[in-house]
Amino acid sequence: TSVLWSTNDPSVQLSYTPHRNEIMVKASQSGTFEIRAEYVNTLLGCEGSARFEINVTSPVIVTGGADTVCTGSSLTFSSIPGGINNWTVVYNNNTQNYNNVNGPFTHTFNTAGTYAIYASKPGGCMGDAKIVKAVKVPDAPTGSITGPDKVCQLIPQTYSLSSIDSGTIPVWEVTGGTIQGSNTGQSITVIFTGAGPFSVSVRNRSLDPVGCLSPPVTLPVEAFNMGSITVTPPSGGLYCPSSNQTFTANLNGIVPDSMEWSFSPSNFGSFVSGQGTSSVTVNFNEISTNPNGVLQLKIVKC
Repeated sequence: TSVLWSTNDPSVQLSYTPHRNEIMVKASQSGTFEIRAEYVNTLLGCEGSARFEINVTSPVIVTGGADTVCTGSSLTFSSIPGGINNWTVVYNNNTQNYNNVNGPFTHTFNTAGTYAIYASKPGGCMGDAKIVKAVKVPDAPTGSITGPDKVCQLIPQTYSLSSIDSGTIPVWEVTGGTIQGSNTGQSITVIFTGAGPFSVSVRNRSLDPVGCLSPPVTLPVEAFNMGSITVTPPSGGLYCPSSNQTFTANLNGIVPDSMEWSFSPSNFGSFVSGQGTSSVTVNFNEISTNPNGVLQLKIVKC
């Protein structure tokens, strides 16, 4: 039996195979077309015909996303045509199917490696894959942050990372302040402003073009509260002239740059010892006019 194959669509290509009852069909555009087979038995003269209708759909094209992504991050993909699609994610011979997704498709890449993202219309053709490489996020810095954890606002402070991990570069972030100059490298200079809270953080960034950032190492920072300093007087509060008494300042963890004690009025007493320190011994003078005076402590920090 010989077979003559034909189609009603000139854009459809027919290719014969070694088998007379078989034809290869390639459609170059979407639509519905018909293939026909006219056959005749050359021995007996019997003949006939057959018709077969084929519906051709265009493959769905995946758009959007990115070629590379850091592990733990998500990418959103679109499709041409849009609307409802079935999405398939292939990774390491494992296949995940997400059917009847209306609109863009978002996937989170939790493991490093190469992923293939496909889309197709329900019952339709799957187009070429979007290939995405997921790059492992580096570990947090193994070094520690060195620098003051109590600071004066508006005064530059320096913070450093004790060691730099191989294959990474430190990237700094500051809460409640600004970094002066570059935010990368082993050290930074920071000026803190406002009411807080304050902190300094550093992450490892990979040296590859993706530049994935690690979890942070953070140092909480506190601004000096000069109003928290108090002076503890000896018991009582009523003292005899020509007597010695010791007064102590509670600095609340602050290390002053300088301290200066004084009397108001200035002739109310004299300083026996401890001037310039947190504990001072005074001698009260003989006062013939006003028996009340004020002992003052001036502290300079930053």
